[in-house]
Amino acid sequence: RLATGIFACAGFGALALLLAGMRWRPFPAVTPAQLILATLLTGQISWLPVFLRRPAFWELPIVTAAALLSGSLYFLWRYHAGGRRMEWALAAGCAMAMAVGARPTYVFSAGVIALLFALPLDRVRPLAGWLRRILPVALPLAAGIAGLLAYNYARFGEPFEFGQRYSLWGIDERDVRHFSPAYFPFNTWLYLFALPEISPYFPFLRTVWPADLPAGYVATEEMPGLLFTLPVHLLGIFALHYAWRRRHQVGERPLLLTLAAGAGASLLAAAILFCFAGACSRYIAELVAGWSVATGIGFFVVFSTDRKIRRNAVLRLLSGAAAVWSVIAVWLASFEFRGFARMTHPELYATVAEFLNYPSYWAARQMGQTYGPVALEVHLAPAPAGSSTVLLAAGRPAMMNQLRVDCLGPDQFQLRLMVNDLVI
Repeated sequence: RLATGIFACAGFGALALLLAGMRWRPFPAVTPAQLILATLLTGQISWLPVFLRRPAFWELPIVTAAALLSGSLYFLWRYHAGGRRMEWALAAGCAMAMAVGARPTYVFSAGVIALLFALPLDRVRPLAGWLRRILPVALPLAAGIAGLLAYNYARFGEPFEFGQRYSLWGIDERDVRHFSPAYFPFNTWLYLFALPEISPYFPFLRTVWPADLPAGYVATEEMPGLLFTLPVHLLGIFALHYAWRRRHQVGERPLLLTLAAGAGASLLAAAILFCFAGACSRYIAELVAGWSVATGIGFFVVFSTDRKIRRNAVLRLLSGAAAVWSVIAVWLASFEFRGFARMTHPELYATVAEFLNYPSYWAARQMGQTYGPVALEVHLAPAPAGSSTVLLAAGRPAMMNQLRVDCLGPDQFQLRLMVNDLVI
């Protein structure tokens, strides 16, 4: 828990340093208040509030790699904005090497970021200039990857075996295709376009549990649908548009390369995650880690007072509403996520829920709905042995409580209470 919190703070700190530096160049018209709002917004929409509800062994490597990616983006910007000093390239190479050690899927993002340190190429001595810039990044990155492969070989006898075949699972995965392009359309819908169920009771947004999964798919875990939950991420498009229009200006090159690195990291993460035979809420932190930088810069672009950047009032109003809703939705999702908030902070959860549920209680009373004990009159008809009927059910998929009546034989029935699918 402590390690996860430390790396989460480190990643948020790197994002804050990056945005603070860009406030001076190329966005000097951004006010201190706008900088604070953009920084706080970026920290929220990186999915950290939801992620830190369960800082367990699953979450630690993901938040570690995301934090190191944020640090790499900061080092990339400082390198190009501060005279291409070698220490920034070396720091980025070390950060990306450790990011790959935490999440090997970052190897593609690390390669892209390393190449961006070599731009632009010198016209007089292109090869020599390219090597001089790329080696401080590539050497620690290559050493880290080589160390990881040697570690795998020492553990499992194969350099590219990361322990997947040695894991113990609660389901049989021997016939599962863990990666396939056939999953891409389903995962794209699930991560981006799925709509959560609206509930009248706190925390109001019930995450998506699809009933029909593709063949060979493993499972899903509480997906929110990012375009509905975090619409403020669309501001990243304005950042890319701003940088692309100024791509020929030498002074804007650090911004363009940093945005390319962040957006590229998220696109590469999507290419991997959307082909995986499973979808988890914790993977969202990996998916939006790079793009959150683009969103923070997009906030600068839309709300800047610079006369050269003309944004109409309607666009600013919609962007502000999207930002407010995204922060609210993230915190509602954090209260919803697997019920951990109710278990870890029961008094806080009960206080917030009691206050926010009053309108729903009043509406239910007007509709004549009542709560409390339930009286059931059950008539048992002849049924084949082994059949069962659910009398009451409450909860969500994979966490469903049921009261069932089972037929054991002619005129033999029993009541069965199942809590989270465990027979009681």
